Amino acid sequence: MTLAKIWGLKALSKPYEQACIDWAEQLLIAGNTSENVLILASLGLDQKPEYYDVERYFLLALQDLKVTEPDYFESIKCYGIYLCNQALTGELGLEKAANLLAEIYPSTNYDYDIFSIWTDLLDDLYLLENEDPYFDHPELTKTNQQAYIEKQIRHFAVLLSRDVPPDFMNRGLCHECQTLVKMEWRKKTRITGFQKVMQVFKLQKPVYCTECLTCGSTNITRLLTVEAREQALRILQK
Repeated sequence: MTLAKIWGLKALSKPYEQACIDWAEQLLIAGNTSENVLILASLGLDQKPEYYDVERYFLLALQDLKVTEPDYFESIKCYGIYLCNQALTGELGLEKAANLLAEIYPSTNYDYDIFSIWTDLLDDLYLLENEDPYFDHPELTKTNQQAYIEKQIRHFAVLLSRDVPPDFMNRGLCHECQTLVKMEWRKKTRITGFQKVMQVFKLQKPVYCTECLTCGSTNITRLLTVEAREQALRILQK
């Protein structure tokens, strides 16, 4: 049991009492016999440990170890990396890891948009299972499903370790600007003067599309694949 899992469970408002007790037990095995660690580990003898007791001695044990709890988003990032590592070492099934990672995005009230990678992937896995051709991962097939999830997990661990902007997944690779740009679904702005007049007099309906907010181009690659996200990371590192 690692602190990364505890940070994540706490941040996502999931039960974490047993994780704290398991962590204390591991410290004891490793030779830590501080009073607060001993008390926290002993709470595992109770059939249903009290939340407030676990929280109290967990915080005291952290003080003994001079460990500071990370902030909200750092806690979630640490938990995401922990899940990826668990999957890659075989301690957690790939599909189970994908489901746990997908739970994070809605649990953050959709504030940590990098985790939308997993809600989108699960949607596509559902469509694939039901033989619906309309999904965003064209290279995903039933035969390579496990390998594809593993590839996504390996890349996601790297992605979490980098300092990417909060709106990373809402950006795209503009082929005209040749860089990573902000984009938006809006009325098409690259239209002729005649089309503008027709729209003003409501003789023609406006066309909506995803445009680059820098140049107005619609020639944008969304960050749906590992390859596109790796290219975006290279741009951010320049």
